[in-house]
Amino acid sequence: MTSHPRKNKAGKRIRVPKLFSTSDVNFVEILRHSSKAFLILVGATALQFIFDLLLAQRFGADGYGIFYLCFSVVMVLALIGRLGIDRAVIKFIPAYMTEGRINAARGVSNISVKTSLLFTVPMAILLYISSDTLARSIFNEPSIASYLKIFAFAIPPFALSYIYSGILKSLKKTGPSLFLERISIYFVGILSVLLLSSGWGIGAIITAFTLACYGTALAGALLTSKYLYTVTPAISFSRRKLLLISGPLLFVMFATQMNGQASVLLLGVFGSTVDVGVFNVALKISMLMSIVLAAITTISATKISELYYSNQIKELELVLSKSSALAVILALPLLLLMTLFPNFLLALFGSEFLPGREALVLLGIAQFINATLGASIFALGLTGGERKLALVVGTSLLVNISLGFLLIPLFGVIGAGIATSLTITLSNVILVIVVKRTLGVWLLPFVALRSWARSALALK
Repeated sequence: MTSHPRKNKAGKRIRVPKLFSTSDVNFVEILRHSSKAFLILVGATALQFIFDLLLAQRFGADGYGIFYLCFSVVMVLALIGRLGIDRAVIKFIPAYMTEGRINAARGVSNISVKTSLLFTVPMAILLYISSDTLARSIFNEPSIASYLKIFAFAIPPFALSYIYSGILKSLKKTGPSLFLERISIYFVGILSVLLLSSGWGIGAIITAFTLACYGTALAGALLTSKYLYTVTPAISFSRRKLLLISGPLLFVMFATQMNGQASVLLLGVFGSTVDVGVFNVALKISMLMSIVLAAITTISATKISELYYSNQIKELELVLSKSSALAVILALPLLLLMTLFPNFLLALFGSEFLPGREALVLLGIAQFINATLGASIFALGLTGGERKLALVVGTSLLVNISLGFLLIPLFGVIGAGIATSLTITLSNVILVIVVKRTLGVWLLPFVALRSWARSALALK
């Protein structure tokens, strides 16, 4: 396949495949950065997959379920504690950097870190104090109380890792950003499983994971200081202004993450840690497709904001359509693998996980839809549609929880799969409609796919 050179705004030559050859410089930039992000994410996801595989093989469905039941609590509290700031900075920092106001961008970074700590430290203390009650009265597993206590210390640094990652994304530092979010913690996790599992048990893995969160947060602080270095003092930024933007985004992020974690937590309430382990493996396998969406939105989120606020609506629609089409092409092989060979994938973790095959098929289909249409969250969240986005995603979460209460006590893991997959599909379809009514653009892949199909036929 031949390539044609293009130039970006900085005048650098970009080479893209002839199939995707286009005068749309915005999409060329997304394609270039997404290719890099995709390769990094493949490696990062491989690390996480290896960690899950080793953890499941060494500790079985019960031990695996204990780890992720406790970690789900940490993820939810850390998500609340970072207040949506990791998304909000994408709205402020690129504008300041474009104007050459690095000290103003650093001011945003500083207040973001301080605000997150202000909320996550009390949350960590609260979890530590209430862990016995939570383990005994909510999850009916008194033995996990000690694990919750250890994990409580991970909440502040885990939240900070995402704050720093968001700052680096806003600076278009794809590699360092993905390192903080997806690589460092699971790399340490793999080492801990290999070195500590035989003699120390699951508690040692949780301790190592917690220490890795601190190391990752420290790395984030150093990287942010490097890229936002300025000899002049940082310009202070209003916490109120930051929270006015981050607040609705927090609700959206909370509802979005809880659409996956709600079923895990409800299985912990109505089922067993084995059920939690089986479902979580199916969920993790299905979320392999999330690397497609993450790779594309790593750079397209910033581009969406730039195009909207410069009133380039036609260019915005092109970017959204082509990004969606690219997601279809990249995610389709994974969908086929999950729907045609679910037993093979689950058996890699052990025979105990085979009851999750129906859930895996359902979740795989839902995650394919999410990979294709999921950029709608950014299209609304970064263009002034935060409240509409919050309403849709919040309603979807209520539907998910309601379905979970209804289906999980009756059908267990399959019920959790039905509740989660229906909610993911419903929210994505509604969001595409809301994007059309709000921005006047369709976030659908069909036009771009037809164009690329004609180009591919013309190459023959």
